[in-house]
Amino acid sequence: MYDVANQKNISPFKSNYFGYGKRKYYEPYIQLGIQYLRGSWAPSTGVGMQLIHGRYDANREVFKLYWEPFFFTRNSTNNLISQRNDFITFKYNEVRKVQPRDAEIFLNFSIGYLVGRRGNWFEPNTFKFAVPGLGVRNINLEPEFVFNKFFKNFSPSLRLTLEIE
Repeated sequence: MYDVANQKNISPFKSNYFGYGKRKYYEPYIQLGIQYLRGSWAPSTGVGMQLIHGRYDANREVFKLYWEPFFFTRNSTNNLISQRNDFITFKYNEVRKVQPRDAEIFLNFSIGYLVGRRGNWFEPNTFKFAVPGLGVRNINLEPEFVFNKFFKNFSPSLRLTLEIE
């Protein structure tokens, strides 16, 4: 917490409490997302942990492991329903600082596996993976691919994610 009027830090925690300034530390990870998948918009969220190797003001590598439930709200007859499908996802980010100092280049890959299935939106043993896309600060736009049984039922999608830091 920061008092803007007095320009003073009023947080009970020091900045290094969460590892800022250190070379390697853990943080909680939260994301909100929406993606166009199989002809519908699908909102999602994700919660987990991330290991950061590097510093926020310099180059860093980030390893994330998180639980990602998807909530779908329409069925084939366009009726409002809710089907939850849970993925466990591993994501790797590489962040490189470039000039000007506020600009960053993101390189990321992720792979996820369907661990909980309610409804028939995804088939059993479904995997998903994402490849690098566009990123600005904590907003990412990336292509993602969903499949099962060695690329059977292959579905491309486009995903917009807001990472909460």
